[in-house]
Amino acid sequence: MLKSLGVDMGPSVDDQSNPQGSNEDVDFAKLHKDIFDMTGDGKEYWAPPSREAILELAPKLDPIIPALIAEKGKGKAFWGWKHTRTLLTYELFLPHLVNPHFVLVFRNFLGTALSAVEHTRRRRNPVDFSQALRLVHFYHGEMLRFVEDHPEIPTHFVSYEDVVLKPLDEAQKLARFLGIAVTDETAREITA
Repeated sequence: MLKSLGVDMGPSVDDQSNPQGSNEDVDFAKLHKDIFDMTGDGKEYWAPPSREAILELAPKLDPIIPALIAEKGKGKAFWGWKHTRTLLTYELFLPHLVNPHFVLVFRNFLGTALSAVEHTRRRRNPVDFSQALRLVHFYHGEMLRFVEDHPEIPTHFVSYEDVVLKPLDEAQKLARFLGIAVTDETAREITA
């Protein structure tokens, strides 16, 4: 939806498990994988490192993060990225962002947990349903932590289910939040 509104979201990861694409920026995906790897063996989205372990990496990442942000934003009025692990790493990025706006997507706990079980069922260590529910609770808690810790940052809340059921309404809300116009062409693309 952000891409349709004209926000450059970067090149998407080729995610074979998601036929419609994950729309996760390939460069931020790689950086997040590197960050999680630097915190210790076996750390990933499904078994995340502690917030403290991530924040301890700030000195090592200080030259890398500003360079990536500068490259991504060069010559662009609007740009952004989508990557779930940002919920754990945003403190590393905030000092380097100019006028950030955050879009936080909430999805039904049950739907997200079932999706996690399905997404990992072919992995060496699949996530079971109870673990998936704990992860959903954990990541939603991280979104709430962000809101509490940074009330000064413009934040827009989105319901995944509302985006699916009422895409044009949600696109108009998102466009107002970002100060972007929804054109007829954009509306057709969003509702197609």
